[in-house]
Amino acid sequence: MGFVIFQEFDGLKGGLGIQVDSWGSFYDMSGWLFLVNGAEPGYNGTDNMVNDISADQDKQLNDGDVLTMAYSVDGSTADMPFIQCVVLDKTVVKPAKGKSVSLAASVMPGYGAVAANGVTWSTSDETVATVNSSGKVTAKSAGIAKIKATASNTLFASCKVTIAPAKTLITNLVPKKKAVTVRWKKQNDATGYVILRAAKKTGTFKTVKTITKKTVTSWTNKNLKSGKKYFYKVKVYKTSKGGKVYSPLSPAKGVKTK
Repeated sequence: MGFVIFQEFDGLKGGLGIQVDSWGSFYDMSGWLFLVNGAEPGYNGTDNMVNDISADQDKQLNDGDVLTMAYSVDGSTADMPFIQCVVLDKTVVKPAKGKSVSLAASVMPGYGAVAANGVTWSTSDETVATVNSSGKVTAKSAGIAKIKATASNTLFASCKVTIAPAKTLITNLVPKKKAVTVRWKKQNDATGYVILRAAKKTGTFKTVKTITKKTVTSWTNKNLKSGKKYFYKVKVYKTSKGGKVYSPLSPAKGVKTK
């Protein structure tokens, strides 16, 4: 079976596209051979040692040609496409709201009509992130979206875009009898809030309440011990079509109950 060297794989009009050394006949041997646009590229069934193909125009590549591999067994073939894929330079990005990041896509291998046509960009959720025709992604609001680069019906790659909501701050802790009222700053780009509590400022904070409305900015933690200090943190969450995202935790604040 022959040894194949690929040269200028994007297809050169009028130029040499493939060089072969000892390329066996398509018809009288078994092994991997090459097809151009689905047809045997100039095999005549007699040459077993083809070293000079410059005069055989059937073996020249032209712009837009698609090459596939075929396995020949006694003259019959089974086509197998070259391994092709779309590759993105980033598969996960986490831009801040209002910021942009650029993605670059490559069609591998870089030849044929698929590569020449490039990719089409799309987003799974325009409310979270948009993308333009050159792959520039703009973060619109908190959430998760998938940016997709498509070269054909079967060739594509995607990048997960995660945009966290801005963190909130605890504005006040009001001590009460065996209770504490926690108040925090409202965040418009939110679905709700999570309140966490610990016995020490550097202790382990555990969730004690989830608020499901972004307009609610206070909550009273009841059934606590009298005269004991408690520490609180709050984080914002946002639910999108792609999933739920959380903000960083607010700084801890503590107060002693009455």
